Amino acid sequence: MLIPESVRASTKLSSSSERSSERGRIGVKQLSQYRATIAALLFFITSGATASAATCPVSVAGNAAATLTVDAVLLTRYALGIRGDELTAALRTAPPLPATVETNILNARRALDVDGDGAFTSTDALILARSIAGMPSASWPLGITFATNATRKTGDALRDYVNGGCLIPGTLLGIETLASDIDTNTAGSAEAFVYTALATGTATELRLYLDATNTATTVVAGVYADGSNSPTNLLASGTINAPQSAAWNSIALSGLPITQGQRYWIALMAPVGAGVIKFRDTPGGDTAWGSSQTNLSTLPATWSTGASYNSSPASAYLYGNVSSSTGSGQTPVPGATLDTHQVYVDSGGKLVSWVTPLDKAFDRVSFLSWDFLLNRVPNDPSNNLPVIFTHSEYDPVTFAGSGWPNNPAGKNAMLADAATLYYAYSGNRGVITLVSTLLDHQLTFGTTPATYSWANVPWSTAAAGSINYGNDNIAEGVGVLEPDKIGELGYHGYLRMWQITGLTRYRDAAITCANVLAAKVRTGSANQSPWPYRVNAQSGAVVEEYTSHVIAPIRLFDELIRLNLGNVSAYQTARATAWTWLMTYPMVNNNWNQYFEDVPPQSNPFSNLNQYNAGQTARYLLERPSLDPNSQTKAAALLNWVESNFGGTDSGEAGLQYGARVISEQYIYDYKMASHTSRFGAMTALYAAAANDAVAKDKAYRSLTWATYMARSSGAVNEGPAEFQANRYFWFTDGHGDYVRHFMLAMGAFPEWAPNGENHFLKSSSVVTTITYSANLITYETFDNAAIDMLRVVAPPTRIEVDGVTLAQRTDLSAPGWTFDAGSGVLRVRRASGAQVKVVLP
Repeated sequence: MLIPESVRASTKLSSSSERSSERGRIGVKQLSQYRATIAALLFFITSGATASAATCPVSVAGNAAATLTVDAVLLTRYALGIRGDELTAALRTAPPLPATVETNILNARRALDVDGDGAFTSTDALILARSIAGMPSASWPLGITFATNATRKTGDALRDYVNGGCLIPGTLLGIETLASDIDTNTAGSAEAFVYTALATGTATELRLYLDATNTATTVVAGVYADGSNSPTNLLASGTINAPQSAAWNSIALSGLPITQGQRYWIALMAPVGAGVIKFRDTPGGDTAWGSSQTNLSTLPATWSTGASYNSSPASAYLYGNVSSSTGSGQTPVPGATLDTHQVYVDSGGKLVSWVTPLDKAFDRVSFLSWDFLLNRVPNDPSNNLPVIFTHSEYDPVTFAGSGWPNNPAGKNAMLADAATLYYAYSGNRGVITLVSTLLDHQLTFGTTPATYSWANVPWSTAAAGSINYGNDNIAEGVGVLEPDKIGELGYHGYLRMWQITGLTRYRDAAITCANVLAAKVRTGSANQSPWPYRVNAQSGAVVEEYTSHVIAPIRLFDELIRLNLGNVSAYQTARATAWTWLMTYPMVNNNWNQYFEDVPPQSNPFSNLNQYNAGQTARYLLERPSLDPNSQTKAAALLNWVESNFGGTDSGEAGLQYGARVISEQYIYDYKMASHTSRFGAMTALYAAAANDAVAKDKAYRSLTWATYMARSSGAVNEGPAEFQANRYFWFTDGHGDYVRHFMLAMGAFPEWAPNGENHFLKSSSVVTTITYSANLITYETFDNAAIDMLRVVAPPTRIEVDGVTLAQRTDLSAPGWTFDAGSGVLRVRRASGAQVKVVLP
């Protein structure tokens, strides 16, 4: 019988230098066990033995069952320190992605410690290989010298562990920390709190913390299944007699199955006559439901909802036997939380998301944010419009608007940018509809009069709750506007929405914005930018002279020039003036300041630097490298400046949190925030992809991961930890528009950050105007006939058509056609003369 290539490749050392290198990496003892493992594999393959998959999580290649020629080889290589392409090289079957294998083993590493010595080693790989091969368990320990601290050394002990699924004790769902709020339920009333399971396994214990002020003499707690964001059927319950206050109390469960990623509800109560139960939960958190019954003596078999609260999670968790076969790679940090979420790290102690599974982290928080805007934002009772139309902030519990001034132009521009990207990614047309209605309101109620010096352009601010804009009397001043927001809304809002919807009112508004900016441009100096930061719209009098945020007007000019729309000659002149100034001053002296509408006029504008303007400029340079031969170098310098000036310890908040670089907003308000950290992460990702910089890629991932913690399961998104501590309002910009867009950009830079096993449009050189996803077909259309698109799909396409004509598969995109990378699932399409694309999947 021929020895499979996969086994031959796993033993192959092609030269003396390679042999020396291999020995240097794995050591003499490991090499000996490596050879023993390969010998076992060869014996059973060549003898025709039938492999028998162990129940331990050894299907690390993602197969339905573990195999001798793939999984056993991968486990052995990994245990010996082999990583990257070498890990999956020359396997007989189609090799999985090395990153996938590494992640699967990393997630399951605790369970794969078969001998119980605290680590997954070549000893464990050898035992698992023998198990997969179907050898009698009595032979599994033969020839092995176990570590002195190994707890399983005999064939029987190893067999019981492996055949039992390699279960390990641990937390399946819930939080093991004390939430900040002391909550109270009267006797007879129950309350249920929602959790997402962290792992798959069997719960044997429910643990609940009771506050020191608790007076309940009996407590009942249980677990409910989830249905449509509320509890349904009671799965398990128990009673705590004589509960201990200021302590964790335990209820034994008889093996309750829990599945990672699914939602469950932990309910608690004091029976009628048993006193008042006091416990800990999270103010402004996720949904919690009270029971409709108020005279309960035990938990009902079927939950009946009463009042709802935003107070999940409570300090409670399920403990039991954890199977790591679907492990998430998330290790909780005891006592550590970010916003309302338990903090999780990987094996290296670096931050990973609270979302399970991890490959859905960026997808999930983006969905939650948009779902909140589309389905949960209430109407303002004073004007009967959704709060997002007339407010900049909302209450994290009631979602009602605050009294702080509205910032419509910048807010709508950010939402439009995010919607443009998210619509292509998800196919959810609702986000485009929402932004269109916001822009229509801006055109009708938020545009300066035609008789003004700055005529027919968007107001940047408004009084809270006001249908009409331009009347902020708290921060900016009545009748004052910001020219940079004209460019920002003109490009990201009006021009993009015209390209998507075809509605000419948006195109005409964009051209008007560009005409006014072109007419008002000036040469500029170190103290005076091409457009003032603030002006009196009616008289044209300058309120503040300087802002470094000129990249938005430049973007608007660029696109209109490309499309030959409007006064192209005037746009070219104004664009050149602004670009020259930008390269001469901010790019040299780093005076990046003046963007945020709620900062009142400053006597010294250079005393309050911010990172928004620098970050947006870096994005432009990275997205349009052909416009500047030094774009990558300049972008890197900007990102270094942002990290140096806003990524350190500010206002007592560390700049490095669990390995994640966290960014503050501006000098005058130097708190760590989600939108700004996610921007830094996204721009660093764009740079890492362009420069092929692995260190920058990891930095980007950790910053973006930190930002996911600010998204709550309700869809409300906090600005940052300081805002949580102060119980402040949440911003529609920081938590939604200027948040989601960064995850979209990041997944476009690194498609592996998009969910596995799903179809998503990630990036294009054009704008997606329509897109539809179905099981075996993706159809989309872009604004331009010539474009390069990138998608991540679940399988290689069987056919791609452009305007009804079949497009050829190619090995590169030097000409029109398409390429597909089977390892990553990345599909790239280049078109030269067609906008309508049909991707047919098997």
